[in-house]
Parts: sequence; structure tokens; C-alpha cells
Amino acid sequence: MLKKALKIFTILTATCLTSATIPLISSCSFSQGFSIEWTSETTINLLVNQQKTIDSSWKISGLKSSSVIFKNVSDTQDIDVNTDGSLTIKAVNQPKEVSLQVQAFYLKDETKSSNIVELKFNFTYALVEGVKIIHPSETTYSTYNNTVGYITSEDGNPFIFESIVKPADETNQDVTWTLDGDTAGNKITFNQNTRQISWQAMDSNQKGSHTLTLKATSVQDPSKSDSYTFTLNVSVPTVEIEWGDSTDLPTYYNIASETTATLSALVVGTYAPDQSVQWEIINDTSNGMVSLDANTLKFSWNQLTTIGNYSFDVKATSTKYGSSATKHFTFTVDNALPTKLLDIDENGVLKGFVSDFNKDDYENKGYDTIKIPTNVTGIAAKAFDFGALPSEKKTTYIKNIDLSDCRNLTYIGSHCFRWFNSIENVNFSGCSNLLHLYAFLFEETKITRLDLSQTGLIELNNETGKSSENMLHKMQSLQTLIFPGTLKTISANFITTIGTDESLNQIIWNDLTSLPTITNAWFNRVAESGTVQVTGNSSITSAQLLAHLKAAGLPSTWTTPA
Repeated sequence: MLKKALKIFTILTATCLTSATIPLISSCSFSQGFSIEWTSETTINLLVNQQKTIDSSWKISGLKSSSVIFKNVSDTQDIDVNTDGSLTIKAVNQPKEVSLQVQAFYLKDETKSSNIVELKFNFTYALVEGVKIIHPSETTYSTYNNTVGYITSEDGNPFIFESIVKPADETNQDVTWTLDGDTAGNKITFNQNTRQISWQAMDSNQKGSHTLTLKATSVQDPSKSDSYTFTLNVSVPTVEIEWGDSTDLPTYYNIASETTATLSALVVGTYAPDQSVQWEIINDTSNGMVSLDANTLKFSWNQLTTIGNYSFDVKATSTKYGSSATKHFTFTVDNALPTKLLDIDENGVLKGFVSDFNKDDYENKGYDTIKIPTNVTGIAAKAFDFGALPSEKKTTYIKNIDLSDCRNLTYIGSHCFRWFNSIENVNFSGCSNLLHLYAFLFEETKITRLDLSQTGLIELNNETGKSSENMLHKMQSLQTLIFPGTLKTISANFITTIGTDESLNQIIWNDLTSLPTITNAWFNRVAESGTVQVTGNSSITSAQLLAHLKAAGLPSTWTTPA
């Protein structure tokens, strides 16, 4: 037995010393009896940012390949050694050299291992010459606050940024995109998927210039990149208030009125931005005596009873952009407006503007009432006709025309009191001898109730020289019309079809003893519905008059009062 053991030891010792039998072993340190070698180049060049698998290139001496496993016995984390000896190369993001030490182990007893083989891996960039961004020629863009937008192409659509990695045949054209700079709180962004630059609505405090740089960097070679720098100017449109009249409003004690001028506002911007504004009265020292109509943009006030000097500001704010402007107004509430007593000529005729009266005495003057002398016999045609004046000259403060006790008055000529656009009341009490009312008397006035019941009207006709044709022309506010019982004949179109708002919805006939003769169907020019009524000492009933007027064209929906 001792002789047999000695013989085996002698053979093993001889094997260790025979390099032809076990290659790469220079000493007897591998008592396990197997070794490995890498049959390819031991220095391997790889590309940065690429993953790769290298198949096994091992030669095993002393054992079958199926009897061993391979392991990484160095500290590198960039390369995995698989048990079959293949190598998995991980992607690294920058050039470097990696040393890998590999050792094989006997599967049935891993305490038995081979020699260690060291491989060198040189990670380098590919041959990327450069990167180019395809971008617009413009570098400056403009927008308004509270407005979304994007960098556009010439066709107006969002611009899509492209990149080219040179040379053109470079297989890896991938780039990474970054947008750096003043992004206005991340409201200016680059979409990695669509490769478009857009911006959200920015606040007014983000106005000014925002400079940013879009950069494309080669994934294969991060040292190669291109950039596009642009500036986005964010501005806030200004608001300008326009008012075509004095800012010292003519206001009077105990008189309700409205300004002739209207407000307007202009949102000033290069690209005609949204013009909508919101109006409000601020800093009002009058405690709300003056109001602003949101539709007409005119100032108005009710019957003011507190004497004093007041002021307020009107503010216009852009509903989209938030910018605003103010304009300062003042007004004074003083004594009550006087009554203007008119004069007549030697024949008792009131001639008004055509002779002894000046229009300047009435243009924008403060008269509560103009009173006609009681001994007047007639009022000349166009005595007070403001129709030829521009709108800013038309009287706005005369509310009442007083004809009471004018017992000698027999006629009122055409176009009298025309465009007295503030008139609300005409007092005909005591005018029992007033026989003729001519055309276009109260055009464009604010009269809502015209009471003719105390006049001596007998007929409304179209006789030359006495024509009542279009007597109620353009009385858009008229709602109630009261006739006297003396009116027996209507043969004229005293309600015009031109400019009528069909507001008349109440007809009253006072002291009616017989049905009037109506030869002209003017009643079809009133409101679609309304009431007919007789009052005073009348022997005709409201129902009889209603049926009579319907036969003359009054709409069938009219009724008598309940």
C-alpha cells in the first residue's frame, strides 16, 4: 500500500512540472489539477452607454467545461460574469478602463479553483462628430400674461424641434433634451414626447423677458451637443379710459338725470388682445348717489337731496389680463333748478328759437320746468326744435313743460319740443280751447303718459295746414294715452310706423258719450297687448270702446281693465 501511494505522488509531481500537460501553470500552486485561459484579446474596447453580451471564449485544461462555473473575483460592478463564462457588459455613462478578474471553480467542490485570469475593458465614445438642432430662425417671442401659447412654425402650428447627430450614418442618433434658464416658475416647458416648447398662462408679476436654452446632447457621446437660446417677452396690456366730455358732471338738487357722454375703454396691445373690461365705481365720497349703467356706460343719478361737493373714480379692469385704469370725476349738488318763464310776441304767439329765444339758453342748462305764459294764443312751428343739434348739445335737464291755465291757446305747431330728450311731463290742464296738435310734437322725449283729456281736441286729421299726421312720431317711452271726450274724429296716422317701439299699451277716453269716427287703422301700431278704458262722465262703456277700436285694427289680445 505504501508503495502505491508513493507512486501516485511521484506521477502528480511530474504532471505539475510538465507545462505541455497543463498550460498556463508555472508552478505547482494548482494542486486541483485544472486551469483556464482567455483565448481572445485580453484588452477589449467597448462603447459608452451600450449594453453588450460577450460569449464565452475560455479554454479549460484539466476538467470538462460542464464541470466548472465562472465567477468575478474582482470588485468591478460594470461587468457580470455568468456561470457559463459569458460576460454581460452594463452601460456606463462615461469613458473609463475596467479591470475584470475571472476564476473557475469545480462544480462538485468549489474549494477547488483554477488560476485567476485578468481582462481589461476600455470604455470609449463612438465617433460622434457633432449634434445639430433644427430650430426657428427667430430667437425672440412675445406673449401676454394670462395667455397660453407656443413657439410656432411658419404655418402657425407648434414648431417641432429636430436633432441631427453627425455623421449622418452614425447608428446612434439618440439625444437627450434639456430646457434650462428662466422658465417663469416652470410655466415655460419643453415636451419630451412632442418636442415642442409651450407656455402656460403667466401672472402679471411674471412679465418681462425670460431667456432659456434648449440643448440636445448625444446619448452616445455627451461631449457633443447643440443649443438654441431664445427669449420670451411677457407683457401686460394697458387700459385707457375714454370719456368725451367734462369730468365735472353737471348734477342738480332734486333732479334725476343721465349723462349724454358714454364711457369706453381700450386695452392697448400690439396684437389686438381681448378688449373686454369690467367697470366699477370706487373711492365714492357721495355714498352711491351716482351709478353707472353697465349696458349704456352712462352715469346717472336719482333725485339728489344732499347738497355738497362729491367725487369718485371709475375703474376699468381687463377681464383677461387683469390690468386696469381709473378716471376721476367730480359733481356738485346745489340749489333746486329754476323754472324758466317764457315770453310771447304782441300777437300772443310763442315763437321760441325762431325769434326772441336763443338755443344756448337751453343747451345743457339746468331748468326743471319751462312755463308757457297763460295768455299765449299759439305756439309756432319748431319753436323749440332741438332736432338739428348734435347729440352732445341736446338739452338734458328740462323735465316739465307747463301749459296749465293756457285757456287762450288754440294750437301747437309742428316739431315743437322735438328732441327735448329729458322731458317727462307735459301739463295740458285748463287748455280747453286747444283744438289742433300738429305733427312731430314730442319726438325723442321721455314722456310715458300723455294726458290730453283737458284739451278741446275735436279731430286728428291730415288736412293741409292742420295735419296731425305723425303727431306721436318716435315717442318710444309712451305707454299711456288719454283722449278727451270732445275728440270725435280720427282720420290721420298720428302714430308713425317709423321708429315706433310699440310701447303704447293703455288707451283711456275721458267723458266719452259717443263712439268716435275712425277712418284710419292706426291702432295696429300699438303694443301687442294692453287695455282700453273709459273714465269720467262717459255713457259709452269700456267694452263698447274696446270692440270699436278692435274693428279699427286694435290687436285682438287687448282687454278692458279687470
